[in-house]
Amino acid sequence: MRRSLLYRAALLFALLVALLLPFPWQLASFQQHLLPGIFGSGLYASDSPQQALLYGALAAAALLLAFLLRPLFLQKPGALQLLQLVLTAWLAAVLARYGADKLFKAQFYLPEPTTLYTPLGFLDKDILYWSTIGTSRPYNLFLGGTEVLAAGLLLWRRTRRAGLLLALTVLMQVLAVDLCFGIGVRLFSGFLLLLTLLLLAPDARAWIAFLKGEAVAARTDESPITRALPETHMVRRYGRWMPLWVLGLIALEALWPALRSGNWNDDVAARPPMHGAWAVLEQAPETQGGLPRAQRLLVHRSGYFVLQDSLERLHPHPYNYDSARQLLNIGFEGGDWRSYRCRFRRGDSLLLLFGNADSTVPLLRARALDWRALPALQ
Repeated sequence: MRRSLLYRAALLFALLVALLLPFPWQLASFQQHLLPGIFGSGLYASDSPQQALLYGALAAAALLLAFLLRPLFLQKPGALQLLQLVLTAWLAAVLARYGADKLFKAQFYLPEPTTLYTPLGFLDKDILYWSTIGTSRPYNLFLGGTEVLAAGLLLWRRTRRAGLLLALTVLMQVLAVDLCFGIGVRLFSGFLLLLTLLLLAPDARAWIAFLKGEAVAARTDESPITRALPETHMVRRYGRWMPLWVLGLIALEALWPALRSGNWNDDVAARPPMHGAWAVLEQAPETQGGLPRAQRLLVHRSGYFVLQDSLERLHPHPYNYDSARQLLNIGFEGGDWRSYRCRFRRGDSLLLLFGNADSTVPLLRARALDWRALPALQ
């Protein structure tokens, strides 16, 4: 009895986390804003103290709920199965979302020039791992396809155990990467792995027997989702279509970012003006209105104009570009913004910056570097 109580409490804990932990859903974006007002904006940050506090509070609440709902679970055995099925569908939705992000290169994106031109030893381990995976689209297709396959297998009764085993393999690898490379989603990765183990737990004896090479009897007591629901007219009429409805919602959630943006491969998506890497050829001193001394200009797609000095250090500055007026505005410390007339000659890939409208002598000349031809991207 104690074991069953703890198991129900663990499932209720997983349900509370699934409902309340902020997750970037597309079709239910309101979910992200349910609790940050109570726990603070740090709840949006993975592995933050606020998230750890939320996990602890939900664990205590789940244990209390397990005590209070014990009569319900005893009177209606289907309630436990329904809870398992809801959590299975939620796990499938998360795997499908992460899988689609990999397929479309939205998660492990192509490394920015700022990363490609930074010496290897200067990179943090998490950026190094992220960028390495981002250089290979075939590997992203493999990773994403595996997660989407696991999600699909979870949605059908006959393949659910295979889906859980595949999800277990995927999530063990994900948690290992997060722990070993310092990627800050360790709490969430650990939770997903815990949830998968909880869903596998009812078959624990069968799995152990299988691993020991013993014969395993086929289970025939598992019912489809409709048998876990109350027998009502609505369930009898529409319940058999529920797996297809769930599948459709999960597919729409996973595909929605690409459908909305039209970006099915971020590697070839349009970049902002001047994006790329530039080798500085000539540069006026800063005392004459020029930029701080740099050997390269690296323009990041997130709106940063990065100066790389002779020691390979990066100095990022916010920027915006007025293409109609050919005016480049760069922000510096203390809220100081400097404006430069910008001329880009595509024929010889030269970038020229001028200090004012009347000046004919550029403050800076730079030549575009073919950063996509670097060996790491081949």
